[in-house]
Amino acid sequence: LRDFENALYYFKKGIKAAQDIAEHYSEITNCYFFLGQSEDAIDFFKNEVDNNPHSKAAWMALGNCYLRLHLLEKAAEQYEYVLAIDQHYANAYVNIATIYNELDKYQDCIDIIEEAFRNKVKKPILYCLYGEAFAKTGNKLDAINNFKKAIELDENIAEAYAGLGFIFCEEDDHESAVKFLEHAHRLAPYNTDYLFVMVEQYNKLEQFDTSLKYLKEIEEL
Repeated sequence: LRDFENALYYFKKGIKAAQDIAEHYSEITNCYFFLGQSEDAIDFFKNEVDNNPHSKAAWMALGNCYLRLHLLEKAAEQYEYVLAIDQHYANAYVNIATIYNELDKYQDCIDIIEEAFRNKVKKPILYCLYGEAFAKTGNKLDAINNFKKAIELDENIAEAYAGLGFIFCEEDDHESAVKFLEHAHRLAPYNTDYLFVMVEQYNKLEQFDTSLKYLKEIEEL
């Protein structure tokens, strides 16, 4: 009903009875941000972690608030607190690694993922982020191997196919690039980042009708 004030009121009332507190916190976060009350959201979750300092869900929610505000280093700091509580918490590793890649801190990304692997946390998306960091530092062979490892673990992970496609773009192997990017697009049809690169690659192949088709798809999205 988009009555976020009342929704927020009842979500707060229901915290102690919540069966999935992480999902419950996510709903509270959404309400605050829909209301344009991001600072109130941060204050709320700061209070939650003060009251429940061992709550992984509360620290993750606080980190997610900072992430929405694009305060990436501040978000990573909260996720580090999660790992201090539970060194096997996969989502914290994923979020930290994603942030490091976005901040161009590729060695830090590699280090945190290797920490995850040492702690037996192995998710397909971590291999994608690992591959991305290696690709950005010029180690394309390790990048390719990690994207392939991600696909072995999950054959429907779009990020891995896109990662391989991006590497072939850099190698000017346009036909291989579009093959992998097409696959990524089928798995994640609303990701326009893949579409824009596909347009560039089809232009280089002088397949302009296909480029136009994807430009129209981007426009519709």
